[in-house]
Amino acid sequence: MKRFVRYPLVIDPSDQALKFVMNHFKQAKIQKTSFNDNDFLARISEGLQYGVPVLVQDVEKIDPIMNTVLNKEVQKVGGRLVMQVGDKEIACNGELTLFMFTRDANAFFTPDLCSRVTFVNFTVTPSSLMS
Repeated sequence: MKRFVRYPLVIDPSDQALKFVMNHFKQAKIQKTSFNDNDFLARISEGLQYGVPVLVQDVEKIDPIMNTVLNKEVQKVGGRLVMQVGDKEIACNGELTLFMFTRDANAFFTPDLCSRVTFVNFTVTPSSLMS
């Protein structure tokens, strides 16, 4: 969860990993949001510009506005790094820490999304409890 190349999408029905991430990044003032949040773009912008960690909850489907973020499509414009997020061009420092969480253990994600994120599955199953 600390070392990733692609942003982690965490399947966490019990919210244990969520609590861990919130506690671990408390000093860095992690921002919690969701795709339904009115301030969603502001939180992503803050993460891109200032490196503030962002946690997106209830990710059963990915909002298309996140495609450029997940693909890390950073462009150099006039000597500064920018990313096009929706209709906004956001200056970025290139160090976004992003976590996406879902509580739905049966959520289905498209193969396209699967290739752009790292899945971390905290679902407890009978086979995982066997020794």
